[in-house]
Amino acid sequence: MAIKKIIFILFLIIALCAAKFAYDKHYGPKIAEARQQEEAQKLAQLKADLYRAAASGRSNTSFPTNSEFDKLKKSSRTGST
Repeated sequence: MAIKKIIFILFLIIALCAAKFAYDKHYGPKIAEARQQEEAQKLAQLKADLYRAAASGRSNTSFPTNSEFDKLKKSSRTGST
């Protein structure tokens, strides 16, 4: 009976260590820092694109007219099923 308890405890310890390793690998502090840096880079790129578009006067503010909207509706109905 004591051998079964020891084996069970060892199994639990191994499972907990594996879970901690997996958690650190996917959600550890290094991953969080890398995600923050990646988001900061994306934000900087978006700001640069916005400033570039505003400076060149190219902005996508045109809305489709009714005829263009009707064409889009017709083309979506005739799509393959």
